[in-house]
Amino acid sequence: MNPFPFLPYINFIRLRVTFEAVEVVSFYNEKGTAFRSCFMEALMKVACNRSLKKCDFTCSQIYRCGYSQIINSFSPIDHPHHGNFKNTPPPYIIEPMQDAKTTFYQSEHFGFELTFIGSGIDQLPIVLCAISFMGDKGIGIGRGKFRLGAIESLSSDLSYKPLSYGVKPDIISLSNLTIPIVDKRLMIQYDIKFRTTEDNKHLSEAPTFQLFAKRLVDRLSQLANFHCKAPWYDSNDLLIPPDIFISKDETKEVYGKRKTQTMDKMMKIDGREGCITYEGNGINDWMPLIVMGSYLHVGSTTSMGLGKYSISMD
Repeated sequence: MNPFPFLPYINFIRLRVTFEAVEVVSFYNEKGTAFRSCFMEALMKVACNRSLKKCDFTCSQIYRCGYSQIINSFSPIDHPHHGNFKNTPPPYIIEPMQDAKTTFYQSEHFGFELTFIGSGIDQLPIVLCAISFMGDKGIGIGRGKFRLGAIESLSSDLSYKPLSYGVKPDIISLSNLTIPIVDKRLMIQYDIKFRTTEDNKHLSEAPTFQLFAKRLVDRLSQLANFHCKAPWYDSNDLLIPPDIFISKDETKEVYGKRKTQTMDKMMKIDGREGCITYEGNGINDWMPLIVMGSYLHVGSTTSMGLGKYSISMD
């Protein structure tokens, strides 16, 4: 019996977007939040036929316009689980390029990777238009202006190729991914903060394999159902091997904060980064899920790039 019947339904595209600074562009440490805010503003300009500056929740198009489908990601009112999931996991991820540099001078390049899952792929035309407008809005400290340099797309062989005008990116699914075989030892490198809660409290220690696996199942099964037309999956009866344990913990708590568009105060976005080694019987059964999660992230605040991890068997 396939313990993860929702995985084959999941499909996504990934774009690599490179910008060129027209004037000095300077970020705070959380580049993902800045990219997301800039993208949201440009997307609102392109998608909203009422020319609003912020989404109006009394709008009759709230369930239909491209902006709302991507950013708000409401569950359909007639969905049987709408009461518990009024907002679904957003069908997109903005992942800043991984470098420590925060200031870019004229003609220097910077950018991000942008992933769209399932129904989010349908909004590609307005997304590409919004990306082209982002530089006009400016970004970061002082709203430094920039221009679009290049857009590449992840192809079915998992390499990046230039995205030509009018050509659709390859759609990636589980069949395109390489699933490694592991014995009893797996290393997970949390590249961008893994952020979640346990017992309604922020998790400030290394996640057990059981918690990591549960958060993966919850996120990926909901993405599959709400955005990829997979049947609803109830994870309550899923058995996660209890004897898989943390044999080595090299993670640390990394602190961060961001200013939200709807709140005046700063919001904490703390989480764990670093390498953690899990050992025990049964890890290999979870590898399809873990590999898919390495592309679609895990935990909360994934739309801004958090929850990115890589896999190592060494």
